[in-house]
Amino acid sequence: MNTYTVTLNPNGGEVKPVNKTVTFAAAYGELPTPTRTGHAFTAWQATTNGTLFNVTSNTVVSIASNHTLIASWKTISYTVTFDPQGGTVNPSSKVVLFGEKYGALPVPVLPAPVRVGYAFNGWFMKTNGTEFAVAENTTVNTPAHHTLYAKWTAEPYVCDPTGDAPLTTTGQYVGYLYNEAPFADTVASAIRGTFALTLTQTNGNLTAKAVTQKGSLSFTSKAWDATASSNGTRQATLSARGGEKLLLLVRQNRLWGTLSGGALGGETLNLDGSRNRFSNRLDTEAQTLLEANKGYYTLALPPYTAISTGSSHAAPEGSGYLTLTVGSGGSVKIVGRLADGTSLSQSATLILFNGCGPETCVPLFVSLYSRTGWTGGLLWITTGGKGSILTDRDLGWFVRWEKPSGKPDGASALLDAVGGYYGTVPSLAAHYLFSAETNAVPYHTSGGTVKLQTAALPDNTGVSRTGTRLSITRGTAPVLSGGAYDYSAENSAMATFSFTSRTGIFTGTFNLYYDNLLTGRLRHVIVRAPYAGVLTPIRGAAFAGEPAGQGYYLVPDNNPSLGTFPLKRSYGIILEEGNESSVK
Repeated sequence: MNTYTVTLNPNGGEVKPVNKTVTFAAAYGELPTPTRTGHAFTAWQATTNGTLFNVTSNTVVSIASNHTLIASWKTISYTVTFDPQGGTVNPSSKVVLFGEKYGALPVPVLPAPVRVGYAFNGWFMKTNGTEFAVAENTTVNTPAHHTLYAKWTAEPYVCDPTGDAPLTTTGQYVGYLYNEAPFADTVASAIRGTFALTLTQTNGNLTAKAVTQKGSLSFTSKAWDATASSNGTRQATLSARGGEKLLLLVRQNRLWGTLSGGALGGETLNLDGSRNRFSNRLDTEAQTLLEANKGYYTLALPPYTAISTGSSHAAPEGSGYLTLTVGSGGSVKIVGRLADGTSLSQSATLILFNGCGPETCVPLFVSLYSRTGWTGGLLWITTGGKGSILTDRDLGWFVRWEKPSGKPDGASALLDAVGGYYGTVPSLAAHYLFSAETNAVPYHTSGGTVKLQTAALPDNTGVSRTGTRLSITRGTAPVLSGGAYDYSAENSAMATFSFTSRTGIFTGTFNLYYDNLLTGRLRHVIVRAPYAGVLTPIRGAAFAGEPAGQGYYLVPDNNPSLGTFPLKRSYGIILEEGNESSVK
């Protein structure tokens, strides 16, 4: 018997064993199956007299010498799916071959930008432009169906200040302080203060005021640090009494810089701002824009996300609100309430970033809770006048709200800004439906805890309009019947409703009921919950589906573990446009 050694060549793959002994004129017998990434094995092949043929386990050995079998492969095709990350793409997928180039790739498009546009920056193997980029000439090396993710790069939210003209005249400037502050396990952009500058002489004679969480800081200068830089930017390095350092850079219509040290601790705040063109009555372009923006605006502040930082896990779930009145000289009066009932007010100035587009913005910043908390945001008024107000939420800019973590109700929240210009009669619907979000706050007694009677919460309770007056369906007190209270009436919560058409603000109270058996008798506890909200008849496109009005209601938590701390948990209320047939 003649035996020979057959070498198994995997031809780019892997195989075990790499050889075997065969007998001439007998079958090859069992042959191993090789593997190769991105390829399918088709056959072992041998060559005799220049002729290539397939070899299987049943093939009879016809080569009377040691010889080699070579693996034959077929390249596998895979489907690549394109995820446009908020945009659209056509086609949505394509078939590629492993080891070959991806070839032509589609270009996705985004919907028309709300305020700031994005540029497509390529396809990537993971979201947010992570892993590696994939282009037309990239080799396919993923041996599976896979997805490519679009990366979008945002345009600057305001244009580069260094492109502004060199300083030539005196005047007033307004601006804001900002940074990226920690939020949960990440960071979020936040307005951290406001800034005002009066330049009395172009040689650097100026006064400036920064308002931060810790208070107001004043700065003065008699001259610039040195001669103008090569591009005409003027610079001053100033100090406040508390040791705060202001690096100030100024051009004709823009200012920027940093604020650090002193009461800020290790924080550095960035500064951005613009000349107050609205204060110049001879600036016809600015005055025309101001006239278009003058008026009264309402904003709801529902939470985009909120986290508890206090021991009671009481992150607010309701919506606060703001009202803004834009007046002469670009003055803006801000008044409102946060979702825990905290009142706030601020005098601000409308900002127009010269050369950056027609949008104007209002820097909101208020120090809260005896300077242990704050709220801030950059509110943009859309072009055209008397439209919606928005934040650059798609760039990570929200209204930020910080409650001190040292308190049981400590919380950190990113809030949306939902609303815009407000009118009175034209803004009112004929009928509304008032509802309160369900809560699970129990009532504590000496015998334990009692659950809320959620059936009594306002749920599509009718609110009717007569002229500019809104009135809620008259309350019907629950009646004890068959050993239990009946809460089936439309307004068994005995909700009141007070509305001011001039402001769009509505307030009132309603009952929370807690029923329990105590020593064989049904105990019926009533807790009065206050609420407040605002109508927002004009809203940005992203919030077109939001209710006409939003707000909050407060539930007292009498948990004995809180001691004397007056915890009130916040939940949402809504006012939806509806009709009488939709009531509870």
